[in-house]
Amino acid sequence: MSGEAIIYGVPMPDADGKAGMAAIIACEGFDLAAFKSHMDDRLPAHARPRFVRLLQHVETTGTFEYKTMDLIKEGFDPSKTDDPLYILCDEVFQPLTPDILAKIEGGEIRL
Repeated sequence: MSGEAIIYGVPMPDADGKAGMAAIIACEGFDLAAFKSHMDDRLPAHARPRFVRLLQHVETTGTFEYKTMDLIKEGFDPSKTDDPLYILCDEVFQPLTPDILAKIEGGEIRL
């Protein structure tokens, strides 16, 4: 498993808290199932990201820190990025589609 990850919270509609999101700068052949297995082996359930965003590159500041605020603003809305987005549903990372986003926003899918 190689690459870099930025972990942050994204606000959830109609909720007080945030859900975890991992923005991953992945190498060729990155395997989401292996990533999930890696997380399951090393993190408690409450600490595992519910969303994954695969990045080709990420903007940095003049001091080479990641511009996390931009990622947080874009959240998990597929219309705000061209990057592939995934959600952990039924113990599998699935592509986050506009239909799934509507179900999250409508309260049909609760995280």
